[in-house]
Amino acid sequence: MPVFLNVYIIISIAIALADGILAVKSIQKNKTTGRYLGFACIGAAVVDISYLISILNNDYLCVSVMSSVYFINIDIMLICLLIFTVYFTRRKFSGIGKTAIRLGILYTAFETIVFGMNPFYEIAVHYVQRDTYIAKYSYQMKPLYWMHLVFTYMLVAVILLLLIRKMCKIPCEYRSQYRYVIIGIVAIVAVNGVFLYWPGVNIYNLLDYSICGYSLTAFLLYWSCFEYSTHGMLDQESIHSEMLKIFDKVNITLKAVEGGTGISMGMAIADSETTFNQLYVSADEALYRAKENGRGRLVVQPNGSGKPC
Repeated sequence: MPVFLNVYIIISIAIALADGILAVKSIQKNKTTGRYLGFACIGAAVVDISYLISILNNDYLCVSVMSSVYFINIDIMLICLLIFTVYFTRRKFSGIGKTAIRLGILYTAFETIVFGMNPFYEIAVHYVQRDTYIAKYSYQMKPLYWMHLVFTYMLVAVILLLLIRKMCKIPCEYRSQYRYVIIGIVAIVAVNGVFLYWPGVNIYNLLDYSICGYSLTAFLLYWSCFEYSTHGMLDQESIHSEMLKIFDKVNITLKAVEGGTGISMGMAIADSETTFNQLYVSADEALYRAKENGRGRLVVQPNGSGKPC
């Protein structure tokens, strides 16, 4: 077996295991966003393993069944990813959004039936045997398969639009939270397009490299949703320095007007998803710490952080 293929297999298995770990971590967050991201990660792991089995096997039934599992789980993964993205960017569904998701789930159920039947009746994909080292069957795509492609690309387009819309509405300091995910998704779509239409049957272009990208996107989404904080997007020292300048000016002005009266001040730094109540509580905690430390103090506290700057 070629070294390149061995490396691909090892990386694919490692990626599937990483997806499983990420799924558990996401679901353990005990949030709606976490659950749906976890389900998407499980779908990505199944896609990875089923694709690997399909390209390494010679038996028609095994190849066709694993390919169907692969196609079905791409739908499930993208539906879960879409629901996750809605909660991540909008926090709730609109009436139209709920209807659209229900229709998407119904169509996914329809495709589950179609691809479940395909190994026995070939109503979506006809498999033609070829003389290659791996991926020994080529796809002859029928209308139902083209509908599957359109459906999946529509889901990806909606996910991208939601992320781009959110990114355009927030301050530039927070945009990297979404920018990296958008770049990752666009890269996967591009690689997938190359895999579908690149000519030739050598071992290098018989493999679908976009499979590996699903896990990268899952990691980026996990990081964006659960690990991204004000520490990652803003320079805390610069903020504290600017706050001190403002604080000193206010203090100097008050002392000049009020005859020696000074203030203590608590400030909180919010991210783009922070509610007013959360920001108010953080600022109040910072003010309490400032007063504890003596008169004429400033404490700047990132929202959700137990440590003041």
